Amino acid sequence: MNAKISISIFSSKKDADLVGASGRIVASMAGNPVYPSPKPALAQVIAARDAYVAAVAVLDRGKLSIARRNATREPLVQLLRDLALYVQQASGGDRQKLLGSGYPVQKTRQPASVPNPPQNLRLRPAKISGQMLARCETLPTAKSYQWRYASAAAPTTWIQADPTTSASCTLEDLAPGTIYTVQVRAVSSKGVSDWSDVATLMAA
Repeated sequence: MNAKISISIFSSKKDADLVGASGRIVASMAGNPVYPSPKPALAQVIAARDAYVAAVAVLDRGKLSIARRNATREPLVQLLRDLALYVQQASGGDRQKLLGSGYPVQKTRQPASVPNPPQNLRLRPAKISGQMLARCETLPTAKSYQWRYASAAAPTTWIQADPTTSASCTLEDLAPGTIYTVQVRAVSSKGVSDWSDVATLMAA
């Protein structure tokens, strides 16, 4: 995923924020080989910043002083926005190159991950012959659990049991005296986990 410049700093109403951010950008861009031909020219940005910093230095509560500050702020912000377009294109979206420009970079969301396979799968005979109880550790993100089992005589022929919303399942219609292999996997809003480690037990 390509990184992108964050221009939210230009929306800040605090003069100190813009003075600091623009200073970092100018210092980082000067002589930076990644950005050999800034557009607009860096000299324009520096001149606009100098005018803005001078207006901020003498700022008071007077309307004239505030108007002078605003009149120098707007051109600087526009130049920095235009420069951001050049930086974004010249960097190719490379995060390290973008950070080297002095511009802040948008935070990236971590990709949603599927749940891990359920752990501690265990089996025990049920009170009814031909049934087996399966249980695993609960996963907080799981919405349901899918279960499958196979007999030792046909270990690759899996039978899918009905999904459950709890971390337990009753396997039915098993042949007494037959060893069964059981696995479980978790289903969440992010996807489906891998199958768990196997557990084996002879049906009673």
